[in-house]
Amino acid sequence: MGSSASTSQIHVVIVGAGVAGVNAAKALDSKARVTLIEPTDSHNHKIAALRAAVVPGWEKRIRLPLDGLLKNGKVIQAEVVSVDTGRVTLADHTVIQCDYVILAHGRGKLAFPCDFSEDVHNTTEYANKLRGKQQVISSAQSILIVGGGPVGVEMVGEIAAQHPGKKITLVHAGETLLTNSAQPIIPAALDKINKKLAGFGVDVKLKTRVTNLPNLQGGDSFVHDPKVLKLTSYTLSNGDTVEADLAIVCLGTVRRNGNLVDAVDADNYVKVGADLQVEGMPKVFCAGDANNLRETKLAYFAAKHAALVASNILKLEQKKPTDTYTVMDGNTEYGVMFVPLGPNKGAGALGKTVMGDYLVSLAKGKGLFTKKTWGFFNKPVPAL
Repeated sequence: MGSSASTSQIHVVIVGAGVAGVNAAKALDSKARVTLIEPTDSHNHKIAALRAAVVPGWEKRIRLPLDGLLKNGKVIQAEVVSVDTGRVTLADHTVIQCDYVILAHGRGKLAFPCDFSEDVHNTTEYANKLRGKQQVISSAQSILIVGGGPVGVEMVGEIAAQHPGKKITLVHAGETLLTNSAQPIIPAALDKINKKLAGFGVDVKLKTRVTNLPNLQGGDSFVHDPKVLKLTSYTLSNGDTVEADLAIVCLGTVRRNGNLVDAVDADNYVKVGADLQVEGMPKVFCAGDANNLRETKLAYFAAKHAALVASNILKLEQKKPTDTYTVMDGNTEYGVMFVPLGPNKGAGALGKTVMGDYLVSLAKGKGLFTKKTWGFFNKPVPAL
C-alpha cells in the first residue's frame, strides 16, 4: 500500500523476532499496522541459552511464544528471501506490500544451544534436546571448551558453577580471552576473569587451536560419542594434546550466505546510514546484529537500535528530520562487556569501570534477564 499521512494506517513489516525485531514491533504496535515475520515458532532468549544447556529447569525459559507480544499487529511464521523498498518476499513466493521494512534478521546462525540445530524444529524439541545435553554435561568427566569469547567463557562458568570440580580445559586462539568486542575490554576486567577461571580449576590454553576438531553435525556445538562418552585425544597447534570425553565448540556465528539486500559490506553486514536506513533503500531500516555499525553486538544495543528506528519511522511520517544513532562503544578506548560465570560470579567492564561478582550477578548473572523478557511478552516466567 502507499504511504499514508496517518501513522495508524502505515504498514511496517519487521523481519526477525530477535531482540531488535520484538522491541521494534512492540514500540510500533499501537502506532502502525505491524507484521512481524519469524521463521521459527518463538523468540529465542539467547542470553540464557548456555545455562539452559547445563542447569535443569532452565530449558523452559529460553523460547518465548510470540502470541502475547502484540495487541494489534500480527505474527507470521515464514522465511523471508528478499526485501525491497515497500515489499517483502517470502520463501513460498508470497509478496507482502508495505510502507516500511525493518530488517532485524541477525548476523547469522549460532550453533546449538544458542539456536536450533538441524534436528530441532520447534520449542518442544529444543527443550528436550537441552535436557539431553544437561545429562551429557553432568556425566562427562572431562570437558574441552573451544573458543574463549563470551560464549565460551560463560559456558565454562555455567558448568563450573553447576558441577564444581569437573575437569574443564578452555582453548582459545587469541592472545587474551574475550577478544570480540568492538574495542578491547579493560585489562583489569580480564584479570578478574582469569583469576576466577583459575579459582574454578580451569586449564586455559591461549594462542593455540584444536587441529583435529570434526565438523559440527547439524549445527550442534556438542562433540561426543552419541552412545557412550569416551575419552578423545584433541591435538593443539602448539603440539599439546587435550583428553576429553566431551567437547563444546563456541566459535561464534556462522555467517549466512548472501543477504536479504544487496547493500552489504565485505563482511556481509548490511550498510546503514546514521539514522539506520539501509544505504540506497529509502524506508528500509536495519537494526541489531545485521547492520554494519562498528559496535559490540549486544542485546542491549540491539534494543537501542529498535527504539531509534521506530521513532524515525514516525518522524518520517510526520515530515520531521530523523534522529541519528550514537555508537555506544566503537569509539571509546575500552569496550563494554558483562560476563557472568554462573549465577553468582563474574566480571565485567563498562569502559574503564570494572565490575566484580556482586554487580555482574545483580545486573545479569543471577536471572539472565528472564523476568524482564517474559514480562515484555506479557507472560510469567516458567518455574524451575
